[in-house]
Amino acid sequence: MSELAVRLSGAGKRYKIFDHRRDHLFDAFGITRVLPWIKTEHEDFWALRNIDLELRKGDRLGIVGRNGAGKTTMLKLITGNLPPTEGTVEVDGDVHALLDVSGGFHPEFTGRENVRGALTYQGMTAKEIRAVEKEIAEFTDLGRYFDQPFKTYSLGMQARLTFACATVVTPDVLIVDEVLGAGDAAFYRRSTDRMRELMNSGASVLLVSHAMQQIQRFCNEAIWLEHGQIVMRGSTTEVVKAYDKFTRELDVQWLQEQQRLQRQGHADRRRLDEPPQTSMSDWKDLTGLRITSVVMEGEGGRPQSQFRVGGAYRVRIRAEAESQGTFPVTPVALIYRPDGVTVTRHVAETKHVDLEAGDEVEALLDFGSLQLGNGEYFLSAGMWAHVDPTHIEPSSYYHHLDKSFAFKVTGNPPMHDEVFVHPASWRFGKVVVSPTSHESVAGNVD
Repeated sequence: MSELAVRLSGAGKRYKIFDHRRDHLFDAFGITRVLPWIKTEHEDFWALRNIDLELRKGDRLGIVGRNGAGKTTMLKLITGNLPPTEGTVEVDGDVHALLDVSGGFHPEFTGRENVRGALTYQGMTAKEIRAVEKEIAEFTDLGRYFDQPFKTYSLGMQARLTFACATVVTPDVLIVDEVLGAGDAAFYRRSTDRMRELMNSGASVLLVSHAMQQIQRFCNEAIWLEHGQIVMRGSTTEVVKAYDKFTRELDVQWLQEQQRLQRQGHADRRRLDEPPQTSMSDWKDLTGLRITSVVMEGEGGRPQSQFRVGGAYRVRIRAEAESQGTFPVTPVALIYRPDGVTVTRHVAETKHVDLEAGDEVEALLDFGSLQLGNGEYFLSAGMWAHVDPTHIEPSSYYHHLDKSFAFKVTGNPPMHDEVFVHPASWRFGKVVVSPTSHESVAGNVD
């Protein structure tokens, strides 16, 4: 272990899942060991299995994986919060862990009291604590709240105080689990600077985050966990690229399943003359056209539900004529935030189309270079007969699917939390004062 900070050899963690609470209590109190004729039924769930991992001193390892992959369980084995069911876990040096924003702080104690308790637990003397207490107060920028109960803090305030206490001294091994994303913008900048200082000091770092930008910024290696197994270890770029491809493929599968349910719902309605039993908000008004598919496409026309800023984003809507006739058709699409705020609305020109029963029409909305901010959105899509821009009452539609398609946008820098980047241009230059009018005129930059 002279060159290693952490070593896991064949490590695994098993949990027992009981069907009845009585069986769980019998097992917890060891009754089955004392009275072996009492039988309990349970299933074994391995949160981690056959983990072999070495972290060299001074290295920075990122851990990626979906929720439930075993990331936090691995960290708790390393910190000693959980014993392994099998295998061994060895750690050389002091370990400081940030596994949640509360950090084990007492909710009734003030921030100052929690700081003193946490640093005393870390082995610091009263003199050393007094020396760093002011530094922590300045770093957290809590002001008068530093002497208020911890339970009155927001999540961001809790994150600042927890992070400051864990990083005020340089540990041998620092473990961070999603805490960097819990604060505000100012905290993010400060925590980023503090992380850089720790890494330059030679501390070994294990970082868990769903923000791939953080993994790439702080770590020189990464592992990918899936179903309690390490499926890949390598350079940060290689692992993040493979994991990102994996999650995109899962998004496509999810989208295809939603489309299948949509088509099945319409088929059921044709057979039973009932609304489709799906989670979609399906509005019908006029007869004549029925939407058969809505597909969100990325680069190369691939169906997907996760898009990167600056990349392609298209919405393809197909509808089928229910009867013969000439139909005025106005394709409409809207994008919403999860809180219901409309982000953007797109209404096409109305066209009159001659159709036979069973004919299809298609509308394609091309966003070009996608400029939405990071986050989740909902898409509404419809085929309308008439859209009145001043009022909803005179408007009429054939078929509209309201907030029925979820998608995600990634790729903006962590500090950019805007919803939309509006096209704009700057003019910048030295102010020129006219000798006659004394008015300031913005100059141009060559």
